[in-house]
Amino acid sequence: MMVIGTQKGRDTKENIMRNFGSAHPEGYRKALHDAACGQVRPANQSPLIDTAGAYPGVGAEERHIAEAFAVTSAR
Repeated sequence: MMVIGTQKGRDTKENIMRNFGSAHPEGYRKALHDAACGQVRPANQSPLIDTAGAYPGVGAEERHIAEAFAVTSAR
């Protein structure tokens, strides 16, 4: 069984360290890679989606956050 999730933090310091639970483009690509590996070794997959959304910063846009999110959501 594979679990893919985010960590949001419990206080302000943790929230800042965890980026308020928002994923960077690399996180979406890593989740997509892990899900693809799961298809190689068949197992029960039950997606549970509860996400705060993508990180809205300029750096994330430069690294194509919209594309990463769209590709990951489509699969």
